[in-house]
Amino acid sequence: MRDYPQFYLFGLFVGLMASVESRDGVRGISPNQEPFYRQAKDFRCLDGSQIIPYDRVNDDYCDCGDSSDEPGTSACPNGSFHCTNAGYKSYVIPSSRVNDGICDCCDGADEYSHRVTCGNLCVELGQQMREEAVKQHQLLLEGHKVYGEYCVRGQQAITEKQARLVDLEKERDGIEAKRAALEAVKNEAEKSEKEAKDVHRQQWEAQKAKLMEEKKKVTALEAFKELDTDQNDLVSIQEIQSHAEFDIDSNGEVSLDEAKEYLEEHDEIDFDDFLAKVWDNINQIYRKPGSERVEPPEAKEELTTPTPEGSDGGGDDDDDEGEGSDEGEGNEDEEDDDKEDGQIPRHDDNKKRSKA
Repeated sequence: MRDYPQFYLFGLFVGLMASVESRDGVRGISPNQEPFYRQAKDFRCLDGSQIIPYDRVNDDYCDCGDSSDEPGTSACPNGSFHCTNAGYKSYVIPSSRVNDGICDCCDGADEYSHRVTCGNLCVELGQQMREEAVKQHQLLLEGHKVYGEYCVRGQQAITEKQARLVDLEKERDGIEAKRAALEAVKNEAEKSEKEAKDVHRQQWEAQKAKLMEEKKKVTALEAFKELDTDQNDLVSIQEIQSHAEFDIDSNGEVSLDEAKEYLEEHDEIDFDDFLAKVWDNINQIYRKPGSERVEPPEAKEELTTPTPEGSDGGGDDDDDEGEGSDEGEGNEDEEDDDKEDGQIPRHDDNKKRSKA
């Protein structure tokens, strides 16, 4: 039992207030807490920590550890006071604000000691709150209306785009069909063109080979005639020895063995054997009389049509008529080199030799 004689007069005041609360209910609790504050012999703290006499509820002394015995006073530091605020919204304030001289509840219930006079503003605040709620509701209705309009527009846009998509797919299918047809035509044309090109290429390769063979034969014949100094239609070892370019070991003379090596071990050879066996071996070595040795450039195959004999000016005999193209692709380069070096071109020298 507590002993606080110094609060005797205040206890009497609390007793009077308790008699008021017994008529109006327990101050500072919410309606859903009323079943726990029924007037009985004893009061159980809401945390179940202890049971105290009911007259200690709201006696301005904190008995329960959870402050549940002082909902209507500021005795407990961690207590709370429920503002009923009839006509407005209820809320909870810390119990330390009870009877502190400031009106916290709109109905003034927290200042029941009458240190200050609190008017009841709950009806006015409730009216303002309801007007604001009506405005918010109207705004929501307008927003919902706009939302519905956008939904309709969106659905219309979706329908239009789906229809457009169907049209585009049909158009695409038509274009694909046309493309496939044109592709087939193109492939057929390319096939025919390729076949024609292949035939033309084969014909041209055959013609080119023929032209090259003819050119080789003409060049070889000119060389053969120049080597055949006795004009007996045979090239002999002695005639080969008269050309210093066939000196393999560079000792100043063409030996018998060197000459036979070029003639494939024959003493003399006719034009057919010369063309078949000898010319390919000496065409890069042989040079016309009176011309200087010029190293031929690297051969570059050119698809050119050979010019007719004697196209570069003609001459007095057969030798003069073929000198413009007699040495193949390399001799023309040699003639240009002769001119650049200040030497007499080969065909002029041969003309002099033939006249002599």
